[in-house]
Amino acid sequence: MNIESFNYRRPYEMAAGLYIVCLLIFGLQYAFSSSGSHNENLMEVWLYGSVACLIFAFFGSVTLLFAENFKRHWNQAIVSYIVLISVHILISGLISGVGITETDNYRRILIVVTIAFLVFISIAGLIKRFETWSKRQDNFKK
Repeated sequence: MNIESFNYRRPYEMAAGLYIVCLLIFGLQYAFSSSGSHNENLMEVWLYGSVACLIFAFFGSVTLLFAENFKRHWNQAIVSYIVLISVHILISGLISGVGITETDNYRRILIVVTIAFLVFISIAGLIKRFETWSKRQDNFKK
């Protein structure tokens, strides 16, 4: 299968899909867990959402390298991440009954994941700039 044949133009769908899958896994884990109190188990929704954000941070940055229109895809990836983390905070707060300001550890995890996302897209941007520069140098030498 050719890597060019994939459609990398939809980071919104990737973010939504990842979050839905992580919520489904959380729902199954919550439904079948028999140990511990259910209040502690409800707090794990913060962790599952953070995992979705981290996976999106990595793979959203990797797909930037294959995007035809880098700037547009870069903007869509950033907006997708902002929407993903906002929806995660809202839904996790509703499910667990605890807001983001009351969860010190999960708030710190989200800060680290957000910094990781910024580092990943910065690295992808540098790689793309280097690729553009090297293509320009190759064409200059011909």
